[in-house]
Order: sequence, then structure tokens, then C-alpha cells
Amino acid sequence: MTRTFEARKTIRGSFLLREETLRRIISHMTSSGGMLKATLTFKDERVIASDNIEEILTDSLISSTKIDQLRLRTIECPGGVAEVLFADRSAAMGYGIEGERTWVLALEQDILNEFNSGKLWFSNLNPNRWPVENINTAIVWISVLVGVFALLMYHFGEWIIKNTPLWIPLSVATAFGLATLLQTYLFPSLHFGFGKGLESYRFRTGTIYFLFAGLFLSIVTGVVGNYFSLKLGIG
Repeated sequence: MTRTFEARKTIRGSFLLREETLRRIISHMTSSGGMLKATLTFKDERVIASDNIEEILTDSLISSTKIDQLRLRTIECPGGVAEVLFADRSAAMGYGIEGERTWVLALEQDILNEFNSGKLWFSNLNPNRWPVENINTAIVWISVLVGVFALLMYHFGEWIIKNTPLWIPLSVATAFGLATLLQTYLFPSLHFGFGKGLESYRFRTGTIYFLFAGLFLSIVTGVVGNYFSLKLGIG
């Protein structure tokens, strides 16, 4: 009886899957022989399936329609069976690999290395980054922040209330409220970095930079303006 080894995992966060990264992952999956079948599903529920990735990546729908998910599966591979799913869901990528132990472990590491190379700087802001099982960690951080705020108010509360314009905390609260509402839109789990997906990625990241820059400038302007008003005895 032949022993098989199995590896399964889902990856959360925000990632960009570039075409060259996808090609390298496919190369790793077929490096020991065999073939690979790719199934691409679009947002309008159209599906393209082929054992030739070129047929999929050169299809005209890629340029005009958003991708929902991409599934890769090995066929007749000597090492075993591997299946990888890329999608803008709670998990950006998930895989299942079964076969010879050395082949499974090597392929798993290759896939993780390639995919993690596309991790975006705002990955931790993705709401799916904090699954329910990590609720205890979230409670700890919230408790720490509440404690720090309480200490600041206890020691510097009078100064903060006197010298901080009301619009600053209101602006910050509003920004965080909007960020929470827009998290799923602004920080999706996966951007497909080719075709229509690349266009969407550029637009969303441009929006993120604009919002962060606006928030930063509003805080800096408020603090500097308040400083000079105190120096000049205005207000």
C-alpha cells in the first residue's frame, strides 16, 4: 500500500496575482510532468476551461470582463494531485495537494513563495484578515487601545480637550467609519493583475492613496494651524 501525504491551506489578506506569477505557479505544478487544466469563471458566470493556459490568457473576455475565480488542477501528474483556487472571497487563495511527501512539500512551498510575493501593503486592512477564530486576539488589542486612551485622557485630558479642535476627532471618526464601510471594496482579497482586473486594481489603489493622503494632510493641517493659533493668541 502506497502512503500519500496531503497538504491543505487557505490564505487570507490582500494580494495581487500577476500574470508572470500565475505562469510560475503553473510551471511549478507541472514541473514533474503531467498536464494542467485551468478553469476561469467570470463575474457574469461565463466559464472558460482549457489545458492550455495561453488559450485562457489571450481570450478577449479577459480584457472586458472581471474575473470571479481561477481554478488550476493537475492531470496525470506522477507526483500526485494538486488543485489551487484563486478568488476574491474570504480566502484569496486555497490549495489542496496530495501525493508523494517530498513532491507535496516542495510544491506547497513553491506555491506559497510565489503567491506571497504579491502580498499588498494594505493586506492587514482586509476584513477577512481577522477570522472569527482570532476574536481573542482582537479583544486583546481593543482592550490595549481602550487602556491607552483612558491613560491619555486621565493625564492629559484637559489639555487635549482645550487644544484639539472638535473637527479633528470628528474627521478621524468619520474616516474610520467610511473605511469600515468601504473595506471590502477598497481592500479586496485578490486582484487579478491582468486584463480588466489590472484596471480595477489601479483604480482602487489610486483611491486608497488619495484617501490616506487626504486624511494625513487634514490631521497635519489641523495640528499646525492649532499650534500657530495658540502661538499668536488667536481664538
